Amino acid sequence: MHADAGRLGRRREGRGDLAVVQSVEDTERDRVPLAVRKPGERLVEPFEPGHVGLGRGKGRLVHDAEPLACRPLEPAAPDGCDEHVARDREQPRGRRAAAFVAEPSPREPDPRERLGGEVVRRTVVAAPRPPPSSGPSRRSRGGAGTLRLTSPGMEIVVLSGGVGGARFLRGLADVVERERLTVIGNVGDDVEILGLAVSPDLDSVLYGLAGLGDDERGWGRAGETWNALEEARRLGGEGWFALGDRDLGVHLVRTQALAAGEPLSAITARLAQRLGLRERILPATDDRLRTWVETADGWLPFQEWFVARGHRDEVEAVRFEGADEARPAPGVLEALEGAELILIAPSNPIISVWPILAVPGIRAALERRRVPCVAVSPLVGGRAVKGPADRMLARLVGGTDPAHVATCYHGIIDALVVDEADALALNGLGVRAVVTRTLMTDAPARRALAEAVLASAR
Repeated sequence: MHADAGRLGRRREGRGDLAVVQSVEDTERDRVPLAVRKPGERLVEPFEPGHVGLGRGKGRLVHDAEPLACRPLEPAAPDGCDEHVARDREQPRGRRAAAFVAEPSPREPDPRERLGGEVVRRTVVAAPRPPPSSGPSRRSRGGAGTLRLTSPGMEIVVLSGGVGGARFLRGLADVVERERLTVIGNVGDDVEILGLAVSPDLDSVLYGLAGLGDDERGWGRAGETWNALEEARRLGGEGWFALGDRDLGVHLVRTQALAAGEPLSAITARLAQRLGLRERILPATDDRLRTWVETADGWLPFQEWFVARGHRDEVEAVRFEGADEARPAPGVLEALEGAELILIAPSNPIISVWPILAVPGIRAALERRRVPCVAVSPLVGGRAVKGPADRMLARLVGGTDPAHVATCYHGIIDALVVDEADALALNGLGVRAVVTRTLMTDAPARRALAEAVLASAR
């Protein structure tokens, strides 16, 4: 067992009901069991979306260059067993930790530093605490990689896909000033159905923040009807993509405005205003950008694979058509440059976030940021809550541990928020880990996750 495991001396930092315990004192109330990580886990070398192919021999990412091989790193030596993960299993009822954070250790170097970050050695537990005193709790420090305390009034930018991203944004909007929240949305999923321009991820964000989304399905409008779609099918029209009657109103307005020459960003802003949103919703680009996936049957447009074929085909590669010529939509780079905190929502990294990063200039803006960037993993216990994220990560990135999720964001994040079910799989993460409950089953759970994410940016 680690030499520090039985010692105490305790210091708390933080705000609200989340406190960071940086060491523990020898009291039964705060004692937590430690579990030694298993040595020999396979690690994956980092890559940059659009430039490197990877996987288990087959999987690769295709963009504007021939993919390079991604080589597994050598397993950690057995003497790395001094790494521990704290699990809070013995706290009395009502005092269960809301989150805990894995801090990099300044001790001896480790081969896993090749992942581009610091070595994760030991967890730091965050437990509920009384409200802080009126005095200052900690001096804020800027700079990429320096996490600092956040306030509800800070400028926050979130990169988001659809379903999971929209749920997270609803929780975030409950705890921050909505006027200072900017969402940069994925347009790689956009599709033309029955002549109408449909932006599924942008619409999920709009509906979610407006309180109009269908929580049970996870997409579309609540209280939806399907009369128009049923009639279109009866008359021989496309019926594989579900467009509800209320949903159609948005697509009709968008299609008409695009035909009149308006950019998608201006249309989205107007829709957000009409729906009563105070947040700023920006598409990653106004230019045409579409995600394609390669399967055993060849290259397929994203929605054909995802919806029409039920994403049953294993994906061998992905590409983002039009990314080379795309430009960031007006306001996107300015939002990133003016942000005080950047977040990546719990969306599928490969098909929801990479299309955003594929737009020239966006990834570069994240790489040169001087503020924290925190990503939320979309997996719980290495499995997707919904959709094919786990299968895609396993096939294209080599696994579904937190380290594989972090690898998708190599060079652009300072911390990764993971679920409690993944707390014992932090080997090789390379960035700060924040462990909390990430399953957003209801409004309190959404808010709790948002608060944990904000508290981690200290």
